[in-house]
Amino acid sequence: MLDIKLKQIESYGADLGKTVGQIAAEAMDLESVISSLAAIEGMGDLAGAVRKQLQKLDEERQDIYRLCQGLSKITAQYNKGEEDIINECDGCRITYSQRETETVTVLPYFIDGKRLVFNNERQVMNSDT
Repeated sequence: MLDIKLKQIESYGADLGKTVGQIAAEAMDLESVISSLAAIEGMGDLAGAVRKQLQKLDEERQDIYRLCQGLSKITAQYNKGEEDIINECDGCRITYSQRETETVTVLPYFIDGKRLVFNNERQVMNSDT
């Protein structure tokens, strides 16, 4: 059986969105550090190494952002699918009104090899056996 925990997926997506924002804030702080290091004589190599790490961090941030967007699209598609199913079912509902019915009782009786059928208080003779 398929068990979708949609609220959990939406919660993970929101958490990932927060993480993307936090990484972006940290990246801005690192940019400031890189600028400060580059201004100090002899720290160019260190500034370059930090910049490479910043680029890797930015790639990770982009991957997390894409994951966040993917989760958002998945939940939107799932919700749309459920809504379509519900709308389809609502459109297919048939209301049956109670109709006046008549009860017909058919009891076969055989007398002298002839079949008698009583139908709604009427007797019908049938010679078939």
